[in-house]
Amino acid sequence: MIENIIRPLREAKALTQEDVARALGIDRSAIAHFEAGEESALSVETLLKLAPLLDINPDYVLNKAPNPFKPYDPSGIIVLFLKGKAFQADIEPVRVVMEYGAITGTLFLSSSRLSGTRRFKKVIGGRTAIYALALQDVDDNIYLALHRDPDSFIGYLEDLSAAIREKGPDVTANTISPDERLLDSLRQRTVHRDDLAAFFDYKYSVPCPRLKVVLPDGTVRYFPKLPMPTIMRDVERYLQHEPDAEAKKNLLRQIVLFGLKAERKIVSSEESRREYEKRLERAFKAHGLAYSPEELRPLSLS
Repeated sequence: MIENIIRPLREAKALTQEDVARALGIDRSAIAHFEAGEESALSVETLLKLAPLLDINPDYVLNKAPNPFKPYDPSGIIVLFLKGKAFQADIEPVRVVMEYGAITGTLFLSSSRLSGTRRFKKVIGGRTAIYALALQDVDDNIYLALHRDPDSFIGYLEDLSAAIREKGPDVTANTISPDERLLDSLRQRTVHRDDLAAFFDYKYSVPCPRLKVVLPDGTVRYFPKLPMPTIMRDVERYLQHEPDAEAKKNLLRQIVLFGLKAERKIVSSEESRREYEKRLERAFKAHGLAYSPEELRPLSLS
């Protein structure tokens, strides 16, 4: 429900209800009523004006997209500023993203180089302090959670990890220590998505996404996260009620590729191609689907 994400995203951008109302040309009370759960307080037209202000996907407002956040943008990231004091930042915006954004991976950025004493690890008794938190979703959006004060950390690794596991127990998590260049760009708020995207690559972890399937009519359907048996049970139920053979084949192709990626068996070799063809042939036969040899050959295994 969109009314549940307005307040945390508004506060993450340090916008008051009055700020939003002024930008939309409406009364502040309408924003207050909407955030309190009164859906009719804001029209669809008003919500479409509000969407870009809070990095919300307009298609989500129109019930045409499952992900509330803006589509993949190769030039930027979605910044979430966290309220509160250093080490005690309010991470509610992060929880909102975790709940609605189909998060596949998280990246904890740790550094001791912002301490006034330059001996930060000793000051905190050995606990790992996290300066920033990055998240990636199934649509390749990257979110960056920072404290408003560029010299403040957002919390301790143990506490933040627990909060992440609560919302996404299957999400991949990694911890890195930024080099001087990346740390400076984080502090100056000039970090680019390319600076972070590499750390979500397969060489760092096995991603645990939901299976995102594009159906023949162009609609998008998400199946549950890993483990694979959970996905397959849900997909099997879906396939039983899908009468169109081509739609079934399309879904099975995506499932096979998804499984190979999840098992890190996607490589540019003849062996991986044979593995793909063998799995797809078994899947087609299991569902009684007629096929030609050409249909088993993948266009790309990348």
